[in-house]
Amino acid sequence: MSLENRALVQEAIDEIFNRKKTWLVDVIYAPGCHGHSPHGSFKTRNAIRFLADVYAKAFPDYRIHIQQMIAENDLVAVHYNFEGTNTGTFADLPPTGHRLNVPAIAMSRIANGQIVEQYFMWDNLAAQRQMQVAWPMAA
Repeated sequence: MSLENRALVQEAIDEIFNRKKTWLVDVIYAPGCHGHSPHGSFKTRNAIRFLADVYAKAFPDYRIHIQQMIAENDLVAVHYNFEGTNTGTFADLPPTGHRLNVPAIAMSRIANGQIVEQYFMWDNLAAQRQMQVAWPMAA
């Protein structure tokens, strides 16, 4: 089961996020999927699609680069880097033109061949600093 769950999460990253095929959300995510990101909680797969669209508009060239993936039973953990150039509006901020490389993790729970629960954590402060909308760290 763990190998199938790992493949499902890999497909979500490759197809929905990296290839921007957001219509596959309806295949890969369960209708009542829920979870949390630094942007807040979500309770439907429409929220996943919305999140993917927001990032695609703000960072059209973004890619998720998987660093590590661990699968056990119904859980899949992914350590990844988000990399992209901010050429669109993001969180009411005008485009900065800055390139981001932000470390992140995601924890997914799979049931009946679909993602039913997902939690994202990323370094929001690093992203803000790279976009130059937060104070840099003192040297």
